[in-house]
Amino acid sequence: VNNAEDIMDLVGMYDLNPDQYPLPLRSNLMLDPDNPDLLVKTHIGPPKQLERAITKMQSGKSLKDLNRITYEVEDPYVMGIMFGCLKSRFNVVGVKNKFVLVPGQTTYTEP
Repeated sequence: VNNAEDIMDLVGMYDLNPDQYPLPLRSNLMLDPDNPDLLVKTHIGPPKQLERAITKMQSGKSLKDLNRITYEVEDPYVMGIMFGCLKSRFNVVGVKNKFVLVPGQTTYTEP
C-alpha cells in the first residue's frame, strides 16, 4: 500500500472492486509527518509459543493466532483498503479492533 501511487494501483494489484474505493489513496491524515508517503506501519508480533498452543488445543480451543501482525494507520479509509487487500490474498479469520469501548467503559483497554 505504501508504494502505490494511487488507489487504481491497488485495485489492479489486488483485484479490488474500484466502486468500493472511490476516494483518493492519500489524504491530509498522516501517520508520520516526517514521512508523508507512509500510509501503513507493520508491527510483527512474536509467534505463539508451543506450550501455549498445546494448552489451547488440549482445552478444545482452535488456533487462529499463531502469527500476529498489527497494521498501524492514521486514515480509516486506508484501514479499509488494507483490509480489502488482505482479504483478496488471505483467508482472514479474525480481526481485533483495539478501539471499541466495552459497554460501561469510558476508556479503551487492550484486548
